[in-house]
Amino acid sequence: MKQKQIQANTELSLTYRPEIDGLRAFAVIPVILFHLGMIACKGGFIGVDIFFVISGYLISSIIQKDVAARNFTLHRFWIRRVRRIIPALLAMLFVTSVVGLFTLFWPRINELGLHGLSAIFSITNVVLFLKSGSYWGDSAENSFFLHTWSLSVEEQFYLILPLIFVFLLTRHSSKTKGILALIFLLSLTMSIWATMYKPSAGFYFLPTRMWELLAGVLLSLSAQRVQNVSPPIAKTVGTLGFFAIILSYLFISGESMKPGIMLIPVIGAVAVIAFSNHDSWVKKILTLKPIIFIGKTSYSLYLWHWPVIVFSNTYESVTSKSVSLSFQWGVIIVLSMLSYFYIEQKSRHSKRVLPWLAGMIVCYVGFSTYLFQKPVADISTLFNPVHWKGNLYNVNPDGSWSDDIKQRMSGILAPMQPDSCQSSYNKRGILFFYGDSVPEIVVLGDSHGLMWAPVLDQIAMEIRTTISFFTADGTPVFFPVPVVKGENTLFFTADEKVTFDSTRLESIRKWKPKVVVIVTRWSHLENAESSDDLLKEIVACGSTPIIMEQPPELKCGDINLPRYLSYLHAPVSDSVKFLLPAVIDETRSHGEQIIQTILKNYPTSKLVKTADLFYNDTRDSSIVLEGKEVLYIDDDHLSLKGTLRVKDRIKTMLLELTHSTVLPL
Repeated sequence: MKQKQIQANTELSLTYRPEIDGLRAFAVIPVILFHLGMIACKGGFIGVDIFFVISGYLISSIIQKDVAARNFTLHRFWIRRVRRIIPALLAMLFVTSVVGLFTLFWPRINELGLHGLSAIFSITNVVLFLKSGSYWGDSAENSFFLHTWSLSVEEQFYLILPLIFVFLLTRHSSKTKGILALIFLLSLTMSIWATMYKPSAGFYFLPTRMWELLAGVLLSLSAQRVQNVSPPIAKTVGTLGFFAIILSYLFISGESMKPGIMLIPVIGAVAVIAFSNHDSWVKKILTLKPIIFIGKTSYSLYLWHWPVIVFSNTYESVTSKSVSLSFQWGVIIVLSMLSYFYIEQKSRHSKRVLPWLAGMIVCYVGFSTYLFQKPVADISTLFNPVHWKGNLYNVNPDGSWSDDIKQRMSGILAPMQPDSCQSSYNKRGILFFYGDSVPEIVVLGDSHGLMWAPVLDQIAMEIRTTISFFTADGTPVFFPVPVVKGENTLFFTADEKVTFDSTRLESIRKWKPKVVVIVTRWSHLENAESSDDLLKEIVACGSTPIIMEQPPELKCGDINLPRYLSYLHAPVSDSVKFLLPAVIDETRSHGEQIIQTILKNYPTSKLVKTADLFYNDTRDSSIVLEGKEVLYIDDDHLSLKGTLRVKDRIKTMLLELTHSTVLPL
């Protein structure tokens, strides 16, 4: 009886279904378009979710088929997965790593090695979460193997599913669907919770992604019921499912993900797989020969598209020359076709490939380990010493830097906090205070606040006024009023953050300073409304908010800028200003729009412009080196010398608002 039930559940999957290859095409092309920056396809990343459903369906169908034929073994299943996945993956990893070794700035070579190791051991999703954080952040987007996170999720699933699936099919076949449905619901619940509270973890990890794969598994277990659905209903549901997928690509945005929203494309994919075998216009589209061919080559297209894009972006960030989309598409297609015909097709059914594959894996692990451990080049420079004094004003309870930041700051002069600083952390909170009376100037800021703090401090001394700093690395400037307990930040516990926010608010209310200087990375602020509570309090105290515009962000990424300039052999001459490409995408306009909204909503606020002192005429590049002076320490923080370019503007405004007088020192 059990054997008959297993056999019945596999009927839908025993024959080749070209429409599933067609669905693969409608999964991979949106992913590539999204990564190429096509605004119209803002939900293109959902193609990965479609792949998860397809994989769950096909893998479970294969297992059911083998179990029914009594020839399933875990060893045979996993070897087939290795032959299917690893050869093309290894080729992409090897080529990308070799090209990177000879073309990349050394910190990125170390990262290339680490991410290569994580890809071959199927833990990219874990490493990216720990090292890069959000999938949408700059650090992740600069990773050549970012896209292998989804392969890691699938491979982790392939390790677990057969153990559970075969046990249930052979021992408790009548309960298989019920148990897997419970796991599906648990994973879906975890995913919804993570979307609200831990979005990065929810994006990367198998427990919050398993429900998408299990959606395909449950479909394969329901083959008999699916076949009994009447053709008119089947065609209608399949059509609705196809529209659900297409509309998801057009209207779901990754950066504003709503809990449970991914049910729409996942249910759509289930509907298409279940019912697109009926004679309908959806099947006609999915079974067009070009669409089927794209679907068959989708794995190679997925593997190669992202390294090509990252290399193109790297080239643009160094040369200021754009790489055309047609050229990128051409390279992606050529590499993918070579991979498909000469690697995928040759290796997926060949038993002789296994010894060679084992040897290549060992070689690649050794090569990647070398890249990861490659000694840091001691690049000597002709530049003047580069100073960062922001950590003197960092009021985090734990201001220690991670090893990554220490490496990035290597060679940049960052003095330790002196004993004379009046920084304290106690039950009332954190306070960094200069002067003998109530401060006339209060500075609120994150790491950008630390960047401007030395200049603001210097100006306050020159105009003989008092100043207090509430500047903390990795800590949001704005907070709700009344203050509520939230999550831990980079350095604050949730309790410490509440104390910090309360102290900031109480101090402003008590002191009623003439000026409150607000500094943050505006392009990364979610919206202008998040600033309202604090700005209303500042204005109600009679204080004038001063908004510090952020300097241009560079496209080179979060790296040690002085060493990078040495790597580029930037010219050192008193008459030369060296520029690097600046970020000109929607993040820049987003930050500028937030500032304009604040200035409009709070007419007494003032703006100190900074960007125009660094941009070129077309605002697509920024001055980073002037003579021997390096003006940045990384992609978005100015060096002390860089901030001094804006000193006169800040000083003029503070003199006017505090009615101070410059006295002789």
